[in-house]
Amino acid sequence: NNILYLNNRLALFGKSPTTKCSFCNSFEETADQLFIECSHSKTLWQALTNKFAQLLTFPTLNSQSAHLGYLDEKMPNFLLLNHILLIFKIYVYNCREAKKLSLTGLLGKIEKTFNLEMKIQQYNRSDNLYEIKWRCIANVFIP
Repeated sequence: NNILYLNNRLALFGKSPTTKCSFCNSFEETADQLFIECSHSKTLWQALTNKFAQLLTFPTLNSQSAHLGYLDEKMPNFLLLNHILLIFKIYVYNCREAKKLSLTGLLGKIEKTFNLEMKIQQYNRSDNLYEIKWRCIANVFIP
């Protein structure tokens, strides 16, 4: 959709001094390059999937999933996987200026979302949607 302004487009408007990736500075920064091909993003995604490997199975991150999310609604933990993918993409995008990605930072964003949804569950929902959604990794965030 070209709605995500990355260095490849920002440079055209004079808003970025380079078209190169904010992290690896090796290739033109596009959505595919930033979320799938950049060595820094790949390393972060691999660290994230390793962190939850015993609890959650992540499908391969490819161009389709990076742009549209995971589409198979029958996939176990469909909602959680898509939510974590969205948090990952927002985190990577927002870290571009600092030019630094960390698993600790990403896990902090995921934990904040978990805590928020648990509060919403507690006070505003009559069903157990969020509890069910986060169940497989909740122990990672509950002391």
